[in-house]
Amino acid sequence: MKLSVIVTAKNNAKTIRECISRILVAPPRDKEVIVVYGMSTDRTEKIIEQFRGKVKILRDDVSPGSAINTGVLHSSGDILFYVEGHSFVSSDIFIKTLKAFREDDKLGYLIFKRYVPRCFDGNKCQKLINVWRKNSGGTMGQFRGFRKKAFFDVGGFWIYPFGADDLEFATRIYGRGWRIKVLETRSWDVPRENFPNVFKYYLFKVGPSEYLWYEKYRNHPYALHEYGRKARWLKIPSLIVLYNLMLKRFFAPIYAVKIALKEKLFSFIPFYVAAQLCYILGFILASLFY
Repeated sequence: MKLSVIVTAKNNAKTIRECISRILVAPPRDKEVIVVYGMSTDRTEKIIEQFRGKVKILRDDVSPGSAINTGVLHSSGDILFYVEGHSFVSSDIFIKTLKAFREDDKLGYLIFKRYVPRCFDGNKCQKLINVWRKNSGGTMGQFRGFRKKAFFDVGGFWIYPFGADDLEFATRIYGRGWRIKVLETRSWDVPRENFPNVFKYYLFKVGPSEYLWYEKYRNHPYALHEYGRKARWLKIPSLIVLYNLMLKRFFAPIYAVKIALKEKLFSFIPFYVAAQLCYILGFILASLFY
């Protein structure tokens, strides 16, 4: 069972060197490493070039999903692992990945839970993001393993829109009968560094992308599996999913106050509420124009 690790990078000059270095030293030694970069405005490409000979370097300027697909199509492994260029793998993540796929022939997709290192603080924006992550749990799209056979079975990652590619891929994986598993590891990523980028991310990427996912899959069995546990009272499948995707975000102030009191960090309230309002606006705008 051979492993191919795919790294996507764009404007990751501050992190890409450590990202690739950690991947190269993490066992197993015989893994293949492929870096797919998009045209950047910083020194990302120059740093990646320093690893030529140790990694395979490709370019894709279309979208995150397209970049992953490009990496897979140029890979030789039967197990693929995806890492974003601002993320750092733990030393055991690939061993855990291979073990999981060896133990279950029907496992198609492996995702890792969020991990927030205590040693990382960052600036005010990054600190607030990490407080959010620490309290929300969930999984990280920055670290995903998948079987190449499953990848081709479902037709790869969607190329457009530019977000929710992990959610959409999991939906089709589940629909084709492959199993999905969640594991834990001390792998982490560097959050966005400023508030405008965070708000743009939710307004122009997450909100619209998840609306398009909702429009396509709101009655899909995976949607009900993923979102239907706490809102069965709504009865209608599409409403259950809509409630979990968007309507719960109208209650953002309540959640924000709860976390602010717990963490004694009251600046979390305007930050979290603003991010969720951007998501709601992006979701609504997408519903009007698509």
